[in-house]
Amino acid sequence: MINLQKFARILKKQREIQGAVDLASLDEIQISLDGKSNPTKIETHDDAEIHQIVAEWMIFANHSVATRIHKKFPSGALLRKHPYPNQQNFEQLKKTAESKG
Repeated sequence: MINLQKFARILKKQREIQGAVDLASLDEIQISLDGKSNPTKIETHDDAEIHQIVAEWMIFANHSVATRIHKKFPSGALLRKHPYPNQQNFEQLKKTAESKG
């Protein structure tokens, strides 16, 4: 377990250096709604470290498979590249969340 944790941290650091956006660093948000779909409560939930370790290794596995497929079939591989997040959308989400407490 210690080695998995240690290497997961190294993998994460390498991804961050390469410009990865870490959305998992944000706490999970749970929104409670009333019967009319109006938000009544917003709570955050922090993931256990084991979830973060598993997620990091899943990202590593997916990247490794995609790299091998691309090397083997360079003209036929479909790779997904995420666009940079729109900061304006995050600002609006923050304002909405803050207004609800």
